[in-house]
Amino acid sequence: MSANNNIPSVEEIRSAVKSTFGFTPCPWQIQSAQAQLAKKDVITISPTGSRKTLCFWIPLLFDDNGIIILVTPLNILGDKNVREIEAIGKTAICLTAQSATDEAFKAIAALEYQVIIVSPERILSDTHFDALWKNQRFTSWFRNITIDEAHCVSEWGDGFRPEYGEIGRLRWIIPRHVTFHATSATMPPHVLRDVQKKLHIDPHSSVKIHRANDRPNIHLMVVEMIYPAKTKYDLIRALGLDQNSRPPPFMVFDNTRVQAECSWEAIQLGLPAEFREKVVWFHSGMSSEFRAEKIEKLRSGELWGICCTDAAGMGLDIRSIELVIQWGHTKSLCTLMQRFGHAARDPNREATAIYIVEP
Repeated sequence: MSANNNIPSVEEIRSAVKSTFGFTPCPWQIQSAQAQLAKKDVITISPTGSRKTLCFWIPLLFDDNGIIILVTPLNILGDKNVREIEAIGKTAICLTAQSATDEAFKAIAALEYQVIIVSPERILSDTHFDALWKNQRFTSWFRNITIDEAHCVSEWGDGFRPEYGEIGRLRWIIPRHVTFHATSATMPPHVLRDVQKKLHIDPHSSVKIHRANDRPNIHLMVVEMIYPAKTKYDLIRALGLDQNSRPPPFMVFDNTRVQAECSWEAIQLGLPAEFREKVVWFHSGMSSEFRAEKIEKLRSGELWGICCTDAAGMGLDIRSIELVIQWGHTKSLCTLMQRFGHAARDPNREATAIYIVEP
């Protein structure tokens, strides 16, 4: 251990991560973990696909009984996180409408889980948490609240999902020793200031790790529509669909469910009948089972692509995607960069991101 309050040294963290995960952590991941173990509020900003989630788990390697709560926007991300943490011998639960039972909270209070994954809506409204905050045995082992995709605190907190903007209320409920860890790939200065304000993170006493989010292996293009927007025929053109070859693995992003379904319908027109099942639409209106199944099929290559909203894109890590298309303007540059950032998660791949706009 280093001399700084028994915080593990760089060498100790490298050794522990290598033996547990099978690879060596980057300096910024080590810095984030050390700051969390030093009981600091931490903001970690790093590009899409850079393994920010490793920063969630490293502290647990040096705190056998410590508990963290991970706030995530989508259940499908929570399921992925559970698999990751269980793979290294730790215990985790993702609290959903189906799993957030009295029995589950009894197990949490009995310290059976080190990682509790939950949506902002549930952590603020489920009365089971009120009992947890008053449970001294639980709170004595409660280390931090990690907010994944923390740009949503700013981007969604004032309208779409207002509970995101209210997560900071927990500051007045949880014990003072519990810290916040906010992570994102896209947190420009105005978003960062808003996140700090809403989460009550002091910019002077907290630690900020801020890496450039450039992705040089993603080539950006802006394409003007040549067909009427309502037909979406420009998607066929952008995908390069023909009768003789398959397109590269792709994701088409739309801003609404209806538009995602319209994109799927347009793409079907450019595919031979026997290949039309190779593309599906994907949004929050689908069942969790459907979404999990289609994500795995996209990952394996059985599906060629999906037409989706952020219900698919956020936090998704499929390393083979070679083409991402955004149909129409987005609310913010953060949203656009998050969506484009799903291309070429494998650093050895090149990918294209196309922004289709009206002339």
